[in-house]
Amino acid sequence: MKLKALIKIFIITLLAAACSGNPTRNQLADIESYIQDRPDSALVNLEAIKANITSENSRASKADKAKFSLLYAMALDKNYIDTTDISIIEPAVEYYNSALRKGLYKFMSNFYLGRIYENAGNFKEAIEAFLKAEEHKKSAPINYHTKLYAGLNRVYSQTMSTKKAIDATKKECESAKLSGDTYDYGVVLLDLAFQCLFNGDIQEYKKYLNEFETSITESNRDTWLQAYYLKTCLEYNLATNNITQGFADTLNLYCSSPEDCNFLFCLRGFLQIKDVEKATEMLNKLEQDSSGTYTPSAIYYYKSELEALKGDMDGAYHDLNEYVELQDASNIYALDNELVALEDKFKVKLMKQKQLVYGIITASIAIILAGFFILKYRQRRKENLILRHEFELTREEIANLVENNKRSDEEKKRLSEGITKRISTLISAFSSGKKNPEQAFISELSERIKDKHELIECIADFYSLRNETFYNKLKEANLSNSEIGYCCLYTLGFRSSEVGDIIDRKDFYQINSIIRAKLGLKPNDTNLSNYINKLYSQTLEDPS
Repeated sequence: MKLKALIKIFIITLLAAACSGNPTRNQLADIESYIQDRPDSALVNLEAIKANITSENSRASKADKAKFSLLYAMALDKNYIDTTDISIIEPAVEYYNSALRKGLYKFMSNFYLGRIYENAGNFKEAIEAFLKAEEHKKSAPINYHTKLYAGLNRVYSQTMSTKKAIDATKKECESAKLSGDTYDYGVVLLDLAFQCLFNGDIQEYKKYLNEFETSITESNRDTWLQAYYLKTCLEYNLATNNITQGFADTLNLYCSSPEDCNFLFCLRGFLQIKDVEKATEMLNKLEQDSSGTYTPSAIYYYKSELEALKGDMDGAYHDLNEYVELQDASNIYALDNELVALEDKFKVKLMKQKQLVYGIITASIAIILAGFFILKYRQRRKENLILRHEFELTREEIANLVENNKRSDEEKKRLSEGITKRISTLISAFSSGKKNPEQAFISELSERIKDKHELIECIADFYSLRNETFYNKLKEANLSNSEIGYCCLYTLGFRSSEVGDIIDRKDFYQINSIIRAKLGLKPNDTNLSNYINKLYSQTLEDPS
């Protein structure tokens, strides 16, 4: 029974977990469903779960962190909280820009990145972010197209890119018209008309103002939109210096709704028609305003004009000096900010250049080292190939030498055995103790060896073994083996005539002359027998 109960509890737990899914993801999906209609509630709920998602120990996935990042930036913007903290939107931008699809979220993350850059006054980065969002605008609702081009209009205006600002406003106008939002379309038409007027294009101004008057009837305009329309018309009168009674009537109509009119603009208008009373009234409203909408320097400028209109030149001069001082201070402050911004940009640029230089140096060193090692590797490989080749040649040469030496040893052994046997017979006959040993030697030689030429060569081979130095000396003189054997007979104590008898050749003297010539002996030099015996004695004393 207990086992069955445990199994039931386990199954129920699994089912509950499966049904609940990811609670964080479910919360974010719920907030996303109503953030457009109730951004204040969305912001409150996002603040409640912020710590659980953004803390270092958070177990939230990258997808959940990116979704929270986007929704939080969106909620702040929709609640008119102009944050300048880029880190709020960065997780969303990094995650969605690296995703293969999710075109809508790529648009949204880059759009709100542009909004934060715009709030921070980083207009160049804001333009880049808005243009990145524009690449994915097909995935976004049409009303966000309007917001995107409104953002581009603002930042282009701030950077004095008038033509690009007008182009962005035209696209904003098209999007607003397609969205079917009459109010947004009317505001954008007036924005566009005002921009064309400011740019000196009167025809385009009239075109968009007429479009506004045709498309947005007076019954469809609220007080703010009507005031904006009147202000746009008045700006045209001021720009064209068309100060008529109609201008005064329109100005009075515009100023009749204080909550929707611009007091500074009204002051300008009343100064144009020289209405001191109403101009003074507008000036008082300006000085009492605490919204921070109007800059003090502008107030002092028009106040000096009013004082001059009243005839108070001292007051006008004083107010004008205040204006100049405030303007100078403002310019200095702006210049300081610009210098700081330029310095920051310079530092960033310098850092990038340093990184580039370091990168190039590192890459160059890496290439040089790689080239050096490749060169050394090739040299080493070439040397190894040469050494291997030389080793193979040396091994072959050693093998040949070993083989030749083996053959030479065998040949020497064979010659030694044959010569020893033959010479021993001759020597024994020569040293037999008989009265005439030479005759006995000749008799024995004649009896035992019939081939005299073979005998002479055998004697030469014998001396190549017994006195190699003597043999080599004669060989260096280019003597043949038989001629060396002939010389060896002199070392045995034979005289020339006896040698002639031994070889038994009629050309004995001719052979003798040939040998003398090869040995470099002239006719008047010592006889051959003495020369050979002297050479033989020298080799015995100094075998080297």
